[in-house]
Amino acid sequence: MDKRLFAGLDVSTQSCKLVVVDTQAEEVIYIDSVIYDVDLPKYETQNGVTQGLAPGVSESGPQMWVDAIHKIFTRLKAICSVGNAFKTPNEEEIVKQEWMLALREEGVTKQSMIDDGIDQD
Repeated sequence: MDKRLFAGLDVSTQSCKLVVVDTQAEEVIYIDSVIYDVDLPKYETQNGVTQGLAPGVSESGPQMWVDAIHKIFTRLKAICSVGNAFKTPNEEEIVKQEWMLALREEGVTKQSMIDDGIDQD
């Protein structure tokens, strides 16, 4: 039986998030996000906002959003090419994905976790 998948994409102020749901099983099967400050450092944003603008001006470059969308779908494509994409994750896998997203949103990187001796598995 073919899976019926729905993807929700949220491009917001500080990040771009993707959630994929198996609509037949009514389960979240993939979660990812791109945190602009962390994952796209070339834009030198702070909380997703371009720095060095006139007082009272708050903007973000649209190219950053395009790059974030490209990055998030490139990650999804890499997972799909492995052949294990969209297996129904267990609750532990979903919690781990959500936990890693929360850490990334707080600016915690894989390298900082390695430097601090924190096991990522």
